[in-house]
Amino acid sequence: MYAKHVKLKGYRSFKKEQVLELSYPGRDGKKYGLNVLVGPSSSGKTSILKLFQNRGYGLDTDEVRSNASIEFSDVAGNRQVTKYSSLSTEATTQLIPEGIGPQFMPLILPYQRQLYFSTTNPSSGYVPSDSNPRSLIFHTASSLSSHFSISQKLNDDTIASTLASCLDKPGVSEILMSKVRELIPGFGNLRVIRSGNSKSIRYVFPNSTTTIDANNLSDGTKFIIGLCLYIVIYDADLSGLNHTPPPNILVIDEPELGLFPQVQKKVFAILQKISENTQVIYATHSPYFLDWFALLDGARIFRTNVRRKIAEVRELNVSDDVIKVLKTQPRLLNQYDLVSREIFFAEKIVFVEGQEDANILRNYIVKNGIEFSWEFYGYGVGGADRAASFVRIAKNLGIQCAAIFDANVETGTRQECIDLLGKDAVKVWSADDIRDKPDKKTPISGIFDVAGVAPKSEQLNTEVLGLLQEIESL
Repeated sequence: MYAKHVKLKGYRSFKKEQVLELSYPGRDGKKYGLNVLVGPSSSGKTSILKLFQNRGYGLDTDEVRSNASIEFSDVAGNRQVTKYSSLSTEATTQLIPEGIGPQFMPLILPYQRQLYFSTTNPSSGYVPSDSNPRSLIFHTASSLSSHFSISQKLNDDTIASTLASCLDKPGVSEILMSKVRELIPGFGNLRVIRSGNSKSIRYVFPNSTTTIDANNLSDGTKFIIGLCLYIVIYDADLSGLNHTPPPNILVIDEPELGLFPQVQKKVFAILQKISENTQVIYATHSPYFLDWFALLDGARIFRTNVRRKIAEVRELNVSDDVIKVLKTQPRLLNQYDLVSREIFFAEKIVFVEGQEDANILRNYIVKNGIEFSWEFYGYGVGGADRAASFVRIAKNLGIQCAAIFDANVETGTRQECIDLLGKDAVKVWSADDIRDKPDKKTPISGIFDVAGVAPKSEQLNTEVLGLLQEIESL
């Protein structure tokens, strides 16, 4: 069973009700159950992920407002509603139907810096069965939430115990290490060290007997070990292990931390694969953990923003014109590459017609030491008629934006953006192009010289400065 939606109100900075309609495998016939949270720091991404640990029950007094409420619903319509009647941790929780509530089990893969490979509670965690070393069984419920036993969190004890148990079984250990080495070629080995009732994990350097405490491995390395441990325990297709039923939901906060970009790509591919059978929810600041094509097959992107100290969540609705390009116009796919994904992380963005517009204006700003806090979108939008498509994406995500057109662009094309942004945010050059193009069949007179180095006159320089200042003041 998967989570269908989360409603929150009066929780931390989310003063007004926010609803996240989540993706899950098979929803609307789509393949991926991938949910990605983006947005500036301190805008509420981690706050949302935290709710999955206990579905909003037992929040601290400084986390809730009067009359706060948290609601979870699963795909069968079962619900849990937790309400806080005053500024206290006293809460009432209603399970709908009574005594049942949502039937899903989240697993929280911890933030890297919380992954410590030592324990004084070796009985907790998933342990290979003595009768069948390729079957893993969770021995205790110490990592389950104390309320309704609704979430598993791979905490310090559980990570260490589970990892130690897997390393004790040669067949399981080999699978785990092979998964780690797929992401970190040249990774050495891990060894279990026991002292009384405690266990610790040592890292063994390649082709050496030298070891160090695994706690001293980098955050990225520890995260990869934790992710691979999840794969070995839960994903039979990838690991070949028989296992206990997997959790319905995998929750991760910032999986990119400490990872080399090429490894980020590989980890994203793993999470995308996992999302075919498990609902995956994570927050990220990395464009490597987003993919336009995944949006066509079920993935969803949510952006958190803060306006006047009040947080909000916006879901990206992929428009028909974007879908058309992704499916049928490969020549335009550079408009949706890695650089273009930065739109999901921008705060203020300017859409220009083409690559030359973006490059010439960036160069002009840097060369003249102009303070300009806006970003130019990627390589431009690929033509004036495509500007409105990207404006809709930015507006949909709550990102402030503006657009600049050449003088010869049809009024209707400009008007589409004016309707979306307002007249002040849509600018028009006095010339038909950003630079002179004398080699055209009909030569074009532009704002900048033919090389795009500088405006052709003081009057045009004043125009460029004025236009940038107007955008900066929006």
